[in-house]
Amino acid sequence: MEGTARVLVLGVLVAVVMGDTYMHMIPGSNNRLDEANRDRANGNRLFDSQNNNRGGYNVASLELLEDSEFEISWTNQHGLGDQPRTPYNEIIVQMMCDNNLRDGTTTQRIPDEPEADLDFEFGRHESYAYYQSCKQRERNQGLFTASQNLRGDSAIYTRQNPNGNRNGLECPEERDYYPYWHPTPWRDALILTSKPERCAWLQSESQNVKDRHLCFNNVTNELIPEPNNAAACESLELDPVTVTRGVVDEDGAEAEVTDLVNASAVWLATGAWNIDPPACQMAPWSRDNHLGNGVGGQPNSVVWTVPDELSESCVFRLRYNISTGDYSYYTNASMNDREGLRLMEEIGEQYGVVNPELLGYRFQNNPQVKVFPGVAEDLELQLAINTAQQGRTFQDRSHTFGIKPRPPGADNIVSLNVRGKRGNIVQVFPGVEYDFVPNTLRVTTDDHVHVQWTGSNTNPNNNDGQGQNGSDRSNMAPTADNGRVYPEWANVTRFMDGNQHLIYTLSRMEPCHYGGEMSELDDASPYFDYASCHHSQRDGLIRLTKPQNVTYMGTRNNNFSNRSQRGTIVVVEGSGAAAEESDDIALIAGALGAGIVCSLLIMLGLISVGKQMANKQAPEGYLPANQ
Repeated sequence: MEGTARVLVLGVLVAVVMGDTYMHMIPGSNNRLDEANRDRANGNRLFDSQNNNRGGYNVASLELLEDSEFEISWTNQHGLGDQPRTPYNEIIVQMMCDNNLRDGTTTQRIPDEPEADLDFEFGRHESYAYYQSCKQRERNQGLFTASQNLRGDSAIYTRQNPNGNRNGLECPEERDYYPYWHPTPWRDALILTSKPERCAWLQSESQNVKDRHLCFNNVTNELIPEPNNAAACESLELDPVTVTRGVVDEDGAEAEVTDLVNASAVWLATGAWNIDPPACQMAPWSRDNHLGNGVGGQPNSVVWTVPDELSESCVFRLRYNISTGDYSYYTNASMNDREGLRLMEEIGEQYGVVNPELLGYRFQNNPQVKVFPGVAEDLELQLAINTAQQGRTFQDRSHTFGIKPRPPGADNIVSLNVRGKRGNIVQVFPGVEYDFVPNTLRVTTDDHVHVQWTGSNTNPNNNDGQGQNGSDRSNMAPTADNGRVYPEWANVTRFMDGNQHLIYTLSRMEPCHYGGEMSELDDASPYFDYASCHHSQRDGLIRLTKPQNVTYMGTRNNNFSNRSQRGTIVVVEGSGAAAEESDDIALIAGALGAGIVCSLLIMLGLISVGKQMANKQAPEGYLPANQ
């Protein structure tokens, strides 16, 4: 009709920057517990992932050995490395250990009450005290909030969380920004970034090496949670404090005297973790719009050396930060504008727009823009923009896992595990089907292999698979090569040095398991640790003494055209010889000793991270941490 503007909705021209990320080994929870359905029951149970409800694996814990090498893998939807649409992107890998960390027994979110902090019915990562500090602290007023209407002034309100929604006991401001400027219970393991020129700054700002500060009453030593900087803290005027002290009078009698003492607010360091800075390197490339593998068809992975921090309760966190190409990642509060014009006036030239207001170019939700002035004046294109998500942080976290002592006398220990869950590729997505991790294990005759895997009995009953409905089971049986679906005869195989007792144990989990229906492993446990089958833990580590290149399979999880669970082990002679593919290895030497050693296998999409956490405790008075 004449005089009526035409609006064409174009979600494909300017898409909202969304990009889920999922951990596959260690299994990422995505806030799942043990739900027997494809969707998680509660997306805010422990943390804000910003991910799809169908991601994550049911609770399944592992026990890692200190100083062992453990491969962590993940997928991220909107690319890493050199990306035109998300030009600044990074992966931040962190870890936390705490005796009160737990998965819980209910999918309900932990209540915001002090009693719930120790109520083991509820899953809990960050502590009650940590969240209270966040909830009372003034948010950083210098941050870019775009056109979003933040409903409050504390650190629980951010551009990505303008309503102050609570997810477990996580601090939203800490979740959305890295490096964070206040104390956190998280220790940094690794930074992968598309801007490696920022590495030196990112490392220097890590809480691993740099003090964080909080405001305290200098008389009572009580925390004053509201100020978020030194100036705001030290400008506070505090009431005098009544102090009672003991005295001895001239006759030698003891007495008490009450004084009124002037108090002041002081900005005090709470201490760094005092460990080496996180390793930092160029992020490996993965393509946009694809929750899949990286270069060479291999999953982007981190080979992490488990730290010397013995604990029964640790959690791994992987954060995926992505920017937009529309504005600089340095943009700050000077561009905040509910009408969305201030930023557009700043960046309009890059679109060839002279007068953004007249043409509808506003940085606000779902703007309608005129891109044909003088040709089709009344034609407007509606863009799919949400300014809370144009530039965004995603994350996934593991279920709890333990760290056990390293067996005495064992040389380098390498972990061999299973990732994935029951179902076909559509049913498990955005998870993955079963696979051995690493799929090709390269070791030397000096190394020891720690074999374990875990799973669930409560996968959806209608998911495809063999054996008991809903159950994850795995085993290892020798094959002549990776093209075969029949196992190799045990008395002729070179697999596991031809040790038939070892092959039998890995195939049927005996003597770890006794009796029952085992043709499809139904009566086995979903958790298997070869080391636990032996009185001596060292005897449960596998040392292969003969150079070999052998293949193996999981007999239950090989259904031709549906799933294929196969692996390869390459054993070479001598210490360190397995890593002689040096053309693909860039060894980072900037974080050695008790800190982090990292090597990036960029060509393979494989990243190697060494020991990153010394057995250090936060200084006394580290109040917001998980005490």
